[in-house]
Amino acid sequence: MVQRRHGAGAPLFVAERIGALALAGDQEGVNTWRAIARCLDQLRADGKISYQ
Repeated sequence: MVQRRHGAGAPLFVAERIGALALAGDQEGVNTWRAIARCLDQLRADGKISYQ
């Protein structure tokens, strides 16, 4: 869903979410978005998505 909505901007969007949640003290939210980031990284590594 994040990849579909944000395309090449997905990594930046995820990083911004993690940063905002960290500043708000929402560790559970940070953990959730870090998991999403790991999934996006794995999809990219597997060649299933591209940020070109």
